[in-house]
Amino acid sequence: MTIATFQEGDESPNVRYTDNGDGSYTPIIDVGASIALSGTISAVGPNLSTGKNIGRITVVTAGTAVQGENIPLTNGVFLKALTTNSGICYVGNNGSNTVTAASGYPLSTNDVDIWQVSNLNELWFNSSSSGDKIAWHKG
Repeated sequence: MTIATFQEGDESPNVRYTDNGDGSYTPIIDVGASIALSGTISAVGPNLSTGKNIGRITVVTAGTAVQGENIPLTNGVFLKALTTNSGICYVGNNGSNTVTAASGYPLSTNDVDIWQVSNLNELWFNSSSSGDKIAWHKG
């Protein structure tokens, strides 16, 4: 299973992950003939073998906040406003279990942010344009 790769010419090596069959993955790093690595390489990430790990939240009606799903999080959540969005998305919780343009953190098209919360349902999502989406994955 390939989780991350880099294009030729990137300064980063090609990285693939092999599924160990027990919910863990071993990184395979192709650094080319001119680079030598030594020491231990560790990869830390979500346990991809249990529960829902990625998803999308749609703000159906601009100005009407949508609560995140009941998804327990161990290492927070990555959020990304989709490139197809036509407005600005807002993330947060104003203390009254909602979020507005005035109280939320703005995410413009293609912006990525990390939130350290213990459950996705602690966050609310809104947008200036109906139908905008925010992609998420466990940290």
